[in-house]
Amino acid sequence: MSQKEADLVNDFVNEPSHAYPVALMEDLPPSPLDFNERKGILFVGNFRHLPNTAGVKYLCSEVLPLIKESVLAEHPVYIVGNELDPGIAEPCRRLGNVRLVGWVPSVLPYLENARIAVVPLRSGAGTKTKLIQSLTVGTPSVSTTMGIEGLNLKHEEHVLVADSPIDFAHSIEHLLENRELWQRLAIQGRTHINRVHGREAVYNSFMQVIAEVMQKEVKHVDVSQGIAVSPSELAGAEIVK
Repeated sequence: MSQKEADLVNDFVNEPSHAYPVALMEDLPPSPLDFNERKGILFVGNFRHLPNTAGVKYLCSEVLPLIKESVLAEHPVYIVGNELDPGIAEPCRRLGNVRLVGWVPSVLPYLENARIAVVPLRSGAGTKTKLIQSLTVGTPSVSTTMGIEGLNLKHEEHVLVADSPIDFAHSIEHLLENRELWQRLAIQGRTHINRVHGREAVYNSFMQVIAEVMQKEVKHVDVSQGIAVSPSELAGAEIVK
């Protein structure tokens, strides 16, 4: 979960430190390929997850038709992920230069070879693994605001953020063609993600959470009332069964 969701849980149970966000860990190597060696636009998703289903339909129905055909001819769109059934992919089938790949044993070759990744999500929750992986590999990305939730990413510093179809399409074209911007986002995006989601950073964060939890006073529950009470409050009291 993201910090935003942890805060919602804590507010719901009226306990400021009941839920702790621990970052997803990724330990992927940077792509060995440079700007000119990379081609294509990549969307990765588990299509049993409804936000990904809606995202790919949005991409193919509203965003890609706004991109110049010459751009898509040079940089085809690769849709990668399990359960990519015909109903989900129908809007994409009507377009040229869209490759419906489906399930693959590893997304790493696609992340390494694509020039950019896209995260066209308009609903969902938690931090997005697809975006963490893309930035870890050094693949610059275009995302909606929903897609960057919980990752503290900044527009034009780590990613490009666009929430309307025309802005998303323009951002894709701009990032595909602007080498300087591409290289800057590749470096800064990877640096930012590794600082929070790298192996050592996640280990330290997880151990800190464990230390904080272990310092808490254990509470017991009065099963007849559903009320949490501490051992000191139970001292000398009759146990209710």
